[in-house]
Amino acid sequence: MNKRKKNKKEKLAILIFHINKDHSEVPWDIYYKMICNGEFIEMLESVNIRIVFSVQAEDVAFWAKENPDIIEQIKSNPNFSVLRGLYTHMMPSFFPGMLQKQISLGNKILEYYFGDKLSKIGCFPELDIIKDVQLLDEWEGFIALDGLKYAYEHRKGMSTRIPVQNKTILSLEDKIVIMAEPSLRDVYLKYFRGFATAEDFVQALENKIKTNENNLSVFLTDFEVPQVNNINGISRLDLWKELFLALKKSSIEFCHFDDIQKMLKKEAKTEIVIDHRDTTKWYHSVKIYEEIEKALALDLNTSIQDKLRITISDTFSALFWREVAKKNYIELPVNGSNDKVIIGPDLDRRIEAFNHFLCKVKGETPPNIKDKATKWFIKTLEKIKLP
Repeated sequence: MNKRKKNKKEKLAILIFHINKDHSEVPWDIYYKMICNGEFIEMLESVNIRIVFSVQAEDVAFWAKENPDIIEQIKSNPNFSVLRGLYTHMMPSFFPGMLQKQISLGNKILEYYFGDKLSKIGCFPELDIIKDVQLLDEWEGFIALDGLKYAYEHRKGMSTRIPVQNKTILSLEDKIVIMAEPSLRDVYLKYFRGFATAEDFVQALENKIKTNENNLSVFLTDFEVPQVNNINGISRLDLWKELFLALKKSSIEFCHFDDIQKMLKKEAKTEIVIDHRDTTKWYHSVKIYEEIEKALALDLNTSIQDKLRITISDTFSALFWREVAKKNYIELPVNGSNDKVIIGPDLDRRIEAFNHFLCKVKGETPPNIKDKATKWFIKTLEKIKLP
């Protein structure tokens, strides 16, 4: 990949799309459609600028079993680069004792499938940050969110996160911490419901770039937003394609982290602050957390993959709807239409899958799975063999 020198007059942006097969608001029948019925490939083929993917290794191993063309598309397209990640979508601050294994397996599998396509920059699931960044020997840096206060924890009163100050790029224990911009997300989500245009998002991105002293904005969002904002089961791939046409026409230069690695190191700062947020959608469910801890403490000679699967953060976020929000779903308006975007957790399937792997970790026989989509999902996971 060609390295580049930064011109102060350039408008630079890095767009990160976080891919998550366990996304609690994407039912597994919809995920099946993405993987097996071509939606994923169609989205990749629509991308005409440089973008970055954040993905956990088990997702990639899953694609290798169900649709290896996805891997080939990402690997062969110079527009794409891939961040380092964990094995499963686990929040490190919940299960720090599992972090080294998560990192080890994550690196092994992502390097196996993507090789030189893999960046030295990494991204924790849910942008969780912990103090043990020295464990990330294979990572030169990682992503955090600008302007947020972190307290991703299962029990109140335990604040062990390292939030970072409102600077674009910071350095922490010799690691580069790259700040991703969260405020653009509001415009992005409004766009997928018809309350903003593609040009509105481009303008918001350009405005954000102008406010940063290094003329760079890093924006991170979910890859599955077109599926989450489906209308009557139809994913908004039309809006996804329209957005990339607008981005391509813009005056912004879209980059990968490797393109500006020297700039990141040169402009790294050292300021940090310690702070916390009292409530998040992962901050509850002490009961299920303790259930996981007890199962892991048995230390039975069961599959490490199964052990890592029961720590997935989306089980917590799905339970949030029922235990805290007291809602099964919400309806959001679509501009100029009587249709609604209906968003809610795929809770029953998540819990069924969680219980399946929990039984295995405890050395018990899991009950039979009846739901077709859940059965497909679990069956595919259990085909995965570590390289």
